Amino acid sequence: MNDMFETILNNIGGVFIQGKDRALAELAKYFANRLSLSRYGEIHNIGIDSQMKEIRFELRLKGEKEPLDVRASYRMERKNGKSCILFENISTSREWLNLLLADWGDKLPSRAELPPGAAIAARILGL
Repeated sequence: MNDMFETILNNIGGVFIQGKDRALAELAKYFANRLSLSRYGEIHNIGIDSQMKEIRFELRLKGEKEPLDVRASYRMERKNGKSCILFENISTSREWLNLLLADWGDKLPSRAELPPGAAIAARILGL
């Protein structure tokens, strides 16, 4: 009986985590498309795994026929009273871009400051 109860609780917890991750993904997509990436393209098919701290998305770049698939790990930090997201271990579906990231990634910005509304929502959702 305890095993069945534990299984039920794990399933319920999994449903809540999936819902939270979907909400975080939509929030990230909204803010990225409106505030930071609109000049270059648009994010589609985004997924966040908050337990593994991983994000993956498809970036449809202006002037490109094929979308760019992006994967990264992330972590949140507060700096000077502002919430930021730091991206690490970034990989893409383009070999040349992966090579560029390997060679120059430490010189490229990998931190993004979250707008106040996004920072509040991310904290509420436990990002």
